[in-house]
Amino acid sequence: MHMGNMTKGMVPGIAIVAGGIPLAAGMALSFKMRKEPHVVACFFGDGAIAEGAFHEGVNMVAIWNLPVIFVCENNLYGASTHVDLVMKNSRISDRAASYGFRGETVDGNVAAVLAHLLYQRDNLIAPMLTGIKRVSRAYVHALGSAAPWRALVGLAVSCLLILILVLAIGL
Repeated sequence: MHMGNMTKGMVPGIAIVAGGIPLAAGMALSFKMRKEPHVVACFFGDGAIAEGAFHEGVNMVAIWNLPVIFVCENNLYGASTHVDLVMKNSRISDRAASYGFRGETVDGNVAAVLAHLLYQRDNLIAPMLTGIKRVSRAYVHALGSAAPWRALVGLAVSCLLILILVLAIGL
């Protein structure tokens, strides 16, 4: 979560839930004002959707038409609470319509996610909200958490997805 490489444009993670979303909006505004042809990729979990920072950041991106690709990794749990207990509509990408831009849901397999994100980046399709469904959670939220829904295979798949995305996008 806390890795980054500013020389490559990869901002370190922020421990506050949804904290990177307003930051992504600010970075995209900077790119737009300087007329730089860059797109910001902002990754967050489904728990961030309920935070005010999500709505404020996404709304800024929408009204100023900023180049941001929002990627929600939906593992179905915000901390330890299942999305069905806190969301009437758990299809994250549907929320994009309320801000006036596109939203799409992509299956959580590595090839589909990679192809989708690279296409968005290369064609400057932004703003965009991508919901990745069925993402396996890499680890429990807290060391004392019970996690009957987590499997060792999920850890391997999540780590592989992150590695492939970082290498493919050139970070």
